[in-house]
Amino acid sequence: MTNTANITTVIRNAAVVLCDDIRRVDIGMRGGKIDCIGEALTGYQAEIDADGCTVIPGMIDIHTHGAVRVDCNGASAADLQTLSLFFASVGVTGFYPSIICDAEERMIAATRTVSQARSQVRGAAILGCHLEGPFLSSAYKGAMPLSYLQRCNPALISAIAEAAGDCPLRMTVSPSAEGAASLIHSLVAQGVQVSLGHSDADYEQTSCCLRVGATSFTHVMNAMRPLDRREPGILGAALESDAACEFICDGLHLHPANIRLLLKSKGIGRLIGISDSIMATGLSDGTYRLGTQQITVTGDNAMLTDGTTRAGSLLTLHKALQNLMRFTGLPMEYAVLPFTRNPAELMGLDKQKGRIAVGMDADLTVLDARMNIAYTFVGQRLVYQSPDNQPGTQNNK
Repeated sequence: MTNTANITTVIRNAAVVLCDDIRRVDIGMRGGKIDCIGEALTGYQAEIDADGCTVIPGMIDIHTHGAVRVDCNGASAADLQTLSLFFASVGVTGFYPSIICDAEERMIAATRTVSQARSQVRGAAILGCHLEGPFLSSAYKGAMPLSYLQRCNPALISAIAEAAGDCPLRMTVSPSAEGAASLIHSLVAQGVQVSLGHSDADYEQTSCCLRVGATSFTHVMNAMRPLDRREPGILGAALESDAACEFICDGLHLHPANIRLLLKSKGIGRLIGISDSIMATGLSDGTYRLGTQQITVTGDNAMLTDGTTRAGSLLTLHKALQNLMRFTGLPMEYAVLPFTRNPAELMGLDKQKGRIAVGMDADLTVLDARMNIAYTFVGQRLVYQSPDNQPGTQNNK
């Protein structure tokens, strides 16, 4: 792993995604930031020859429950390091561990562990923590355990916020939960980013929650009341509003035609690609956990063991990007936006992350000619280099 304290680095000979365009330029990095973008840059100590590769901004996953046998509800700091390194290997440079409905003490403890691990991980950075519940609708609970759903509970919010410390929080709340609008107003005042989902809410309930500060919708079209000609419901409000919409681009949670519909109705700038991945991601078929729930994985399907409900996904953002290009025909420079710029903007990180520009954090994902991950940089640190596909060399001068 590259130590950025005293080393300057340049990536050469790659096609670079720059503000909705792709150009062949060098990228210079210094002190963890992008220092210079241009042709034939000189004066850098370490070089990466990325001929044949494409450099995109580092991908950001704001909704993941785990991977490689790590479940965020019960993860230790060492587990989160394992998760951090796995995400680096699939081109993710920052992520929000997502905690599903659980016993209050376990949700609080999991939040505290995520907060404490932020300074310890050495792969993809932990950018915050996402609480998916427990203030959700029983009618659209998805894989959430019914016994842990509850009414809006300010005392629990206070305990979670205390456990989080300075770790940024986002929370999924159902607009139909009792006291939702008041709770969301309070959460936003405390700096918590609120997403709406897992809900049977009607249009007016949802619109009220948007007016008091909710800014996004959780895995849109999944675990939410469908659109009706007379009652638009939560989905109608999501499509009409300017709020961002998470979507799971695995071809299972959403038909490709629905992804194209989202693109047309929301525009590329309002879409947030998420993995919603679970601990089975990166592993073979078998039995796993999602919080307290038992999950059976067969092929690309992850289901509650009773076979009733899909439970998260086995997706990575790297694969989701490939799928989005295949499902929609979008060129790379636009297809990357839901995985880079858009989540950075939603989470208030767009002055540091999500774009390749001078002064931005040197968080970069390098794709080889076959769209595989060749290199991943986080704050200029080389946190992943493909052992099987090395399109260039690294030289220390």
